[in-house]
Amino acid sequence: MAAPRVFVSSTCYDLRYIRENLRFFIRTLGYEPVLSEQGGVFYDPALHVQDACLADVPTCQLFIRIVGGRFGSQYKSHKTSITNNEFLAAVKAHIPVFALVEQGVYDQYHVYLANRGSKFVDAEKINYPSVDSTRVFDFISA
Repeated sequence: MAAPRVFVSSTCYDLRYIRENLRFFIRTLGYEPVLSEQGGVFYDPALHVQDACLADVPTCQLFIRIVGGRFGSQYKSHKTSITNNEFLAAVKAHIPVFALVEQGVYDQYHVYLANRGSKFVDAEKINYPSVDSTRVFDFISA
């Protein structure tokens, strides 16, 4: 029987140590980690690299999304990131999703939520030191 495949989705460079630790942990469970920078994603030369990642998501049995402070690369001409689209592909394929959010990001997410509907404060104009864009908070809400 083939080992279950676990797709790890996040921005790569800022979370590389977390991704590497997860790769090791997933292997110790006897599962196959699927990380784009480790060659785990099948790259079809006919597809854009982002589309190759999206095409590989449904071939996995588990999906881990890691949310850090970077929004990451925007997916083509959409307002969403590639990691957000990977997550949506996992949901569409009914793959179990496990989400990990950095503590500082999660704390500031609550500040954002508390101020988002305020008529006195523009939550978009608050400086959130742990994130590079409030779109990260929208991703957490998904």
